[in-house]
Amino acid sequence: MPVENSRELLLQCLWQDIRGWRAETIGNVPAAGRALRAGAASDDVVAAMQASAYDALFGALSLLDAHGPKEAPPGSPGWVLVPAVEDERGRVVLGDAHDLAGLHEDFLSADPTGQEGADFFA
Repeated sequence: MPVENSRELLLQCLWQDIRGWRAETIGNVPAAGRALRAGAASDDVVAAMQASAYDALFGALSLLDAHGPKEAPPGSPGWVLVPAVEDERGRVVLGDAHDLAGLHEDFLSADPTGQEGADFFA
């Protein structure tokens, strides 16, 4: 599996999780349900949950992209993207490791709405 495909697939899945919050599903989160029962507009609760998910993922991707926290001691481990597929026998076959440079920027441009997450802050 080429790194572009594994990278794109990862980013697509992350955006599906973010944009997947809908009025029909937010009530499953107790705090969101309480906000709705207290009179909050479901569109506002959805927007807040999507923005929170976006912020958490952007922060995590930035950390991965930076190969760890700035405060980490020299020689601390970092991260790479290793695509994995199952062969015909069901065994996992690992591809080559690829650097995560620019992952958080690619995350922005992968927004399926084309807004790069800017709608969360409007």
